[in-house]
Amino acid sequence: MTRALILAIALAAAAPACAQTGPNAVPPPYIADDQWPSVRDRWHYAVQAPGAPGRTRFAYVDAVPDGRDGWKVTVACGEHVATTGRETSRIVAAGIAGRGRMPAIGGAAAFPDGARLSFLIGQEPGDASLDLASQFTDSRCASGTGQLSTGD
Repeated sequence: MTRALILAIALAAAAPACAQTGPNAVPPPYIADDQWPSVRDRWHYAVQAPGAPGRTRFAYVDAVPDGRDGWKVTVACGEHVATTGRETSRIVAAGIAGRGRMPAIGGAAAFPDGARLSFLIGQEPGDASLDLASQFTDSRCASGTGQLSTGD
């Protein structure tokens, strides 16, 4: 009986270490400070996509550090005339963004009309590219490959 108890304890202690290897392993948490932008940085993201004939849809995200582990964001979405850039519609949402277990930036915001949106801006570990794919859940926002910048 004592041997069975010792074996059970040894197997239980080894299980977490084994769980981190193999095909179903859970990766360790991503360290957010390893990649720009960190939670101390301001940043801006802009994406455009075709809209109605002669028009382009857009989504802009302006982010400022929230003093904790993410950002306060302002998300502007709408449409503009492709040839002049004159905006024909614009709606602005306020919300939050952050990084989870992966380096992508995810966020949520609410528009004044009560509609909510979520977004994800993809980023791979160690990737210094500023052209990043995005997905916004509100149809008034463009999704696709946009540009991440310091906002300067």
